[in-house]
Amino acid sequence: MKTDAKNLQQRIDAARDQVAARLVEFREAAGVSIQEMVNATGLSRAGIDKMEGRRGERRQSSPTVRSIGLHVAVCGRTLAEFFEAFNEHANGNGNGHGRKKRK
Repeated sequence: MKTDAKNLQQRIDAARDQVAARLVEFREAAGVSIQEMVNATGLSRAGIDKMEGRRGERRQSSPTVRSIGLHVAVCGRTLAEFFEAFNEHANGNGNGHGRKKRK
């Protein structure tokens, strides 16, 4: 049982890292600064730092869909696009990063 719990915790930690990396990826690709994100979303700088795992801040354990949605909307993207890479990764079609090329 302890091994299962440890494995589950490792998977949760990995998912947090992936979410944080994806948020940073979207923001940086859109050329949006953290301060611009704060101004546009109404989220606090500390909250964004936690979501993105910035400056030694501990990653937020469970950012809400609302806060992720606000973040990606400011970047000109959708929640579907945000979660698309996770679906690709789960299906073995990618590394969980990046964006599908559109035709």
